[in-house]
Amino acid sequence: MRKRLLLWTTLLMMLAGIGCAMIPFGRAMNPNAESRNNFTYIVKLSPLKAGEFRQIDVNGRPLFVLSPSAEQWKSIHQMDSLVGDPHMSEM
Repeated sequence: MRKRLLLWTTLLMMLAGIGCAMIPFGRAMNPNAESRNNFTYIVKLSPLKAGEFRQIDVNGRPLFVLSPSAEQWKSIHQMDSLVGDPHMSEM
C-alpha cells in the first residue's frame, strides 16, 4: 500500500512539474499585442506632388510622409537625424 501511495504521489508531482514547465512555452506561442501590431504599412506615394506631405496613424502615433521638392532635396542632408533613410537618392 505504501509503495502504491508513493508511486501515485511521485507521478502526480511529475505531471504537475511538467505542466508548470509548459506554461512559458505556451505563452511564447501566443505573441503579445506589440508583436501582433508590428506589421508593414504600404503607403502609395504616387498621389503626392512635390512639396506635399501626408500624415498616417501608425499604432496611435503620427507618421509623416513627405514628397520633397527640389529645394528640399538640396537641404535634406542637413536633417539626417530626422530622416528615415538619409542616403536615399532622388527618384
